[in-house]
Amino acid sequence: MKILQERGFFGSGLVPITTPLLVDRYNACLKAIGKEPTGRKRFAIDGAGWSPQIASEKNDPNYLCHGEANLYAIILTPEQRGKPVYMPMHSFDWKILETVHTEHRESIQNLTSLTGVVLDIDQGIDEYHSPFDLLMMHSIVVKASTPLGIMDQAIRQRLMVARFRYEPDAYANRNLMGSLIESAREFGDLRHRSLNIPGVPFSQVQNFYTRALGGVFVFRNCPKRTTPLIITEDPIHKDIDDGHSSLYSTGPNSIPMLRAMERAGLVQRVVRLEKNDQKEALKETIDYLLARAIYQSGCKDNLGNLTAAQKKGLRVQASEHLPEAYHQLQGYLRALDSDFTPPPLRTTLPAWRHALIPEPNLDPLTSDIVWQLLCRVDPCNIEMTFRHSKHQFYRLYQEWNPGQREWAIHLLEKKGLPTNRKT
Repeated sequence: MKILQERGFFGSGLVPITTPLLVDRYNACLKAIGKEPTGRKRFAIDGAGWSPQIASEKNDPNYLCHGEANLYAIILTPEQRGKPVYMPMHSFDWKILETVHTEHRESIQNLTSLTGVVLDIDQGIDEYHSPFDLLMMHSIVVKASTPLGIMDQAIRQRLMVARFRYEPDAYANRNLMGSLIESAREFGDLRHRSLNIPGVPFSQVQNFYTRALGGVFVFRNCPKRTTPLIITEDPIHKDIDDGHSSLYSTGPNSIPMLRAMERAGLVQRVVRLEKNDQKEALKETIDYLLARAIYQSGCKDNLGNLTAAQKKGLRVQASEHLPEAYHQLQGYLRALDSDFTPPPLRTTLPAWRHALIPEPNLDPLTSDIVWQLLCRVDPCNIEMTFRHSKHQFYRLYQEWNPGQREWAIHLLEKKGLPTNRKT
């Protein structure tokens, strides 16, 4: 992972926490959510306040959660706005944080000058028992608090001052006067600063992915389907269709799931694209399938550094590792390059699987989730796997030999990556 960090593919966008003041504030936030403080003096946090160093220290990547349904975020500085979220529980987590920062920018600036802010991402569900429980999540309310209760103190100071204005005997009330003086000494004059973050509602939860329950995709808003479609990564679940909702698995037999997605209008075959777009998409898929076969055959070189003749030699050596989908898609691509219109793409099911892309008219959030799912089924497309399923990419990267790792990094850099995506 060191090379990924050096080239900006992992760890970029983290906010360094290096001063004792900020470390103390972070620990105060951890205590406020019932977690043990960190012993580290320096670390870095992402947009949600999650730190890879502290996760390693605690041996718990989910240390900002109480179970999969009770999520928290920590804001120490406005610099966290727009930063990546490296360990999201849900695909919309970064969007929730962006909403809070957008709607309460001034309050966050004022509060973080005094304290850390804890965000309780309340889904209205205490625990998940099955994938169908996720259908009960219709909206989320983000509740902000501070370890020292500064938001409450600001409200309290305003109420006490109001009593001096409207109660005739308030100036004779020594308890009232003492409480106001004590609050001002401890927290300063908070009356005229924007320090309140009321509950922030968030309702963009129609279609999403969650790491909970082993990984689940939920689609409640489909172009051609009126009932929810649930897709789980846990193979213990069997395909279910009860007329009200459907459950499929991304297990070894993913064809029923992909067909359900096609019927729902979530994916389409590349053959429905314009001819040039078809050719570009198919060529890219064919190149990925070839590269994977070459590395499976034992190649340890960076393919990007080889000549065309060397690549041809490796292609011959890797012939036994090339799937039938490679030959069928390559044949269709040759037909596209000829002068006559090729027949409809009628291929084996594995080849059909490689020829699927998200429906072009999907909203960006749903399209991102569909790409994430397609990369889970078969992560041969290195670019899309990195863009939409980074955890999958990092897992694969650990399994590759040095030559394949360098080839993948070089390929992604040619595509203009890494970028500043939120997830």
